[in-house]
Parts: sequence; structure tokens; C-alpha cells
Amino acid sequence: MNKKSKGYAGEIRRSQYIYSYGPGAVVNVKTNKGTLSLCMGDLRSWEYERTAKNRKTQQVIDERILRTLQKEEYGGAFSNITHFRLPPVDDETTGGQSYLAGTNFPTWVLCPNCRSLYNLTDSRQSRDAIQIKNGFNRKCGKCSTETKDVVLVPTRFVVSCKKGHLDSLDYKFWLNKFGKYRNGSQVDPNKCEHLDLKLKQSKGSLSIQDLLIACDNPKCKASASLGDVFRQSFKCKGGKPWKTFDSEYPEAEKCEEKAKVFQRNSRSLWQRKSISALSIPPLDYEFPKRVGSNAYSYLQKKGKEALEIFWDEIRDNWEAETGNQIPYTKDKFWQTFLEEQKKYDDLSSDIYEDEYKIFTSDNIQKINEFEKIKRPVPESYLNIKAVIEVQKLKVVDALIGFTRNNGEVNYYNDFKTTKFLPAITIFGEGVFINFEQDFIDNFLKKPELKKEWDLFRADFDNSDKRKTLLNTVSHCILKATSRSSGYSLTSLKQRLYCSEKMSGILIYTSSSDAEGTLGGLSRLAETKRMEHILEIAEKISQMCSNDPLCEEGVFSLDNDNNGSVCHSCLLVPETSCEFNNEYISRGLLKDFWSGLRN
Repeated sequence: MNKKSKGYAGEIRRSQYIYSYGPGAVVNVKTNKGTLSLCMGDLRSWEYERTAKNRKTQQVIDERILRTLQKEEYGGAFSNITHFRLPPVDDETTGGQSYLAGTNFPTWVLCPNCRSLYNLTDSRQSRDAIQIKNGFNRKCGKCSTETKDVVLVPTRFVVSCKKGHLDSLDYKFWLNKFGKYRNGSQVDPNKCEHLDLKLKQSKGSLSIQDLLIACDNPKCKASASLGDVFRQSFKCKGGKPWKTFDSEYPEAEKCEEKAKVFQRNSRSLWQRKSISALSIPPLDYEFPKRVGSNAYSYLQKKGKEALEIFWDEIRDNWEAETGNQIPYTKDKFWQTFLEEQKKYDDLSSDIYEDEYKIFTSDNIQKINEFEKIKRPVPESYLNIKAVIEVQKLKVVDALIGFTRNNGEVNYYNDFKTTKFLPAITIFGEGVFINFEQDFIDNFLKKPELKKEWDLFRADFDNSDKRKTLLNTVSHCILKATSRSSGYSLTSLKQRLYCSEKMSGILIYTSSSDAEGTLGGLSRLAETKRMEHILEIAEKISQMCSNDPLCEEGVFSLDNDNNGSVCHSCLLVPETSCEFNNEYISRGLLKDFWSGLRN
């Protein structure tokens, strides 16, 4: 373990950054003094010296994702992006240390001993919140002694709107708006500055109904209950605490949206938006990386004239990437480049369509990061068209933005100096199942499904219905695979190929470490094992410990993208589902499995 630097706060894994704690997310980290709550900084903070020092070895290029980002639906938001970058990690060989930046959030902290509330952005109100030497934590000046520090902890509540703004809950504001004096009269905001606030527990419990904000000023003594904290809404302050590159506490922007209160660890406060792609034939995915993202981009834009300018850079980068000299003359290199560009131009505009064609091709396609073998379909399942054992695959998963509370997407594109997006590469294996298209089409037309579709939103169209059916089947197979193979659900992931031309499911390992590289998952494509998995999947879809409530859709009333489903049956870890556990309904599958066999 490397010696930690002065600015060290905690650690997260690379995969956690992409799936849970990307720019704008709130993360809890343990320090040697206590707990910190941080808002992860935006991508400009990746340009700090220690974050960017290994950027050449962190680069990832995927032409298919880059091409997708240029679609009209993104409105030119990613026109400046030329490559992707892996989150930085410590260089154990040299003892170097990389880091990502974050800022203290929420800015209101609490003393667990005397229950005093401090606002770190107000020097007068937080006069007794003293910085601990050589650390990020603060201690309570009222309770700490020379021998013992009473470390302040982050408060529970934050405020957010659907445009993605994020702020700390202002307890002073809450007291002024909803508080009362002892005589029952409303609080006068001009009477007291509330510099001595406390968060009290009226009955000694942590229930929100029993929490009170109280002013300890003898001339005030106002208090307000937090019992309605989740029911109230008020004008958003427009906070963007992840803009750590600008300042420690970035300035807010104007916003007319209504904001609501959430617990700071709520999953709805940061929901990632990403694009992923498999490294599949016919593209050579190593070629652009060996050339270098900067040179490759100019070759695409300027043509052969750029080759004269960048030839020395290309040769240096090739040697740095491979350890060998470039095996081409200048003319031979240009010919190879044009061949790769021709492959790129021949691709469709849909990543999933390209991948589906490779999976369903009768030829065995093989490159360094991809290899598949077609297996016999279990005889009893007549409406399964193909089962493919994917012995080797590589997935690039790029983070492009986030949403809060299912609101607007905040793309990582509000600065033109950054030419990359964060991404992670996953090496593993998988199983691909292709269903007969006619069977899926006819099943969706069954009148018996109307009752189940009534559980969804009114504008649920045919493409949504198709996606829901395949996603529900996929969740059943995911759980059956986990039970049969010994893989945890968190190490498995699904990928749906779903349209009027495609009805396929890929189950693959989603771990970025060594798990899943020894054939344990891909071998499940063997006929007898696949038949066993499908039988288990059928049983999983037929029972739930929460029936009949789950069957009637009671547990998904607050989500009109879901039907009859709950955590006891088909919901899986959100990192395993392409749609964050939406578009699922167990009631659709009552006759599905018997139809699959007919």
C-alpha cells in the first residue's frame, strides 16, 4: 500500500466510478478520523497533474461509440470527444499516486455529541467547526478536548430538482419557513440569525417524525419539525457542487424548477447515462489506440496530408503501446488506415444491430477480444433460434452523463476543452440466446396480456412492450444463471437486442477483474446446461413470496414503467440491468415458456 498523500480522503474502485460514483454523484468514504460525504468533481478535475499523469495508458478508443455520439439526438453535445479514458489508479510499481477530486457535500455537518449543526459555507455559523490537522474532517470545538476529537458527520438531507441541481438542505431556511416560537407564533426571519442551531431528537429516536431543528439562542428558542421534509417543495437554488474545478463551493445558477428533499444516499440522486459496445469483428480495436487518439482523429478529418505532420508521433506512440517499432512504411500504413476506415464506413448506425449480425452469423467470427461457438438448441425449445457460447468478449462502457429524480439528462459536455469521456473495459465471456422473431411478435399480440399492459403508463407503445417482454425474460435467465453457475448477480450483466428485426439476449460477466475469464459462464451454453437454466428461469417467473400483492402490481405503483414485479422476484442489482430495473413485468410470462416449447 502506498503512503497516502496529504489530500487523501478514501478509495473507490474503477468500476464503482462508472456505475455508481461518477461526476456529480455523492459518495461516502471512510477516513482515519471518521466519515466524509463528497460530491465527485467534473471531468475538468481529471486534468490535474496527478490525475492526468498516466493518461496515455488510460486511453480507450471505440469507433462505434464515438460514431453513435455524433447522432442528431445528442445535438452536437459530444462533437469534441475523440477518445475515452479509464479512471486513474495508483501506480504500484513506482509508488506514485493518482487521485480524483471531490468537494465536501452536504455543507451542513452535525456533531454527534451535542447535536450542533454547522454550515461550512458560513464562517460565523460554523465558527466552532474546526478543521482537523492534515485532514478533510472537522471537529466540534464545543465537545473536543486535547486528547479526543469529536468528529463532525455529514447531515442526512439534500435538495435536488429534475434539472440536476443539487444543494444541501438549508436548516436555517427550514426553521424560518416552518418554525414556531414557544408561544406558537410563526418565526420572524429578521429577529434571529440562528447561529446556534441544533438537530434534536424529541423522543430519542432517529425517526424523521421525531427530528427537530432548534435555535439555542436564549432570545429565540424557535423550533421546527422535519416530519414533512419529504412532502415540501420549494424553488431550486441551482447548486452544482461537482464543479470543483471552479472553486471549493461553486456559484449556483438560476433555476425555475421546484426542488425536493432527499436522503443524501438515495439512488435516485444519481442515475448514470451510458453507452456500451462490444469489441467485435470486423474492426481492429487496437489499431486506433496504437496510432494515438489525437493523430487518428486528425487522419480522419484531414486525410493523407495529416500523415506527414503526425508520422513521427504515430511511430512514437506505436512503440510506446506495443514495445516494438511500427511494422509499416508510411504508404503501407496509409493503406491499412484506409482499409480500417472502409470497415468503419460499412457499419450500420446502430451498435446493437452490428453486434446482432455477428452473433447470428453462421460463420465463427474471431478477433483478439472476441470468440464464439454455436451450440445445439435444446430440442424441446422449438422457438429458440440459436444458442451461442461466447468464449471471449470485451465491452467498453462509456459514461456520458447522469439524471436526478428521472429528470433531464446532464451530459458531460459543458466544457469544450475536454476531449474524453470516462469509460471502463470489461473482459469476460457470455451466453447469447436468439429467439424466433415470429414467436415474439405473435406473443405480444395476445389479448390475454391486456390486463398486464394496463399496469403501465398510458403511452406505452409497441417498442416499449417488446423491450419489457425481453427484459423480463432476461431477468429470469440472469437469476437462473446465477443459481446454476455460482456467479453472483452483481458479476453478471445483460444486453438486449430488441427491435422488429432482433430478439436476442446476451448474458455476460460484468466484472473488470479476473472473475469470469475461465469459461464457467460460457459453458452454460452447452445443450443440457442451457435446458436446465431455462427450466429454472420458468420456475423463477412463476412464484414470488409477495404474491398476490406482487402479482397485482402493488409494489410498482410508483413506477409506471413496471408491472408486476418486486425485489423478492425479478429485480436485480441495477448495474446488471440495462434499464436500471425498469420495463419488467412477471405477469407477462404466464404462457411464455410453454409457447417457447411449442
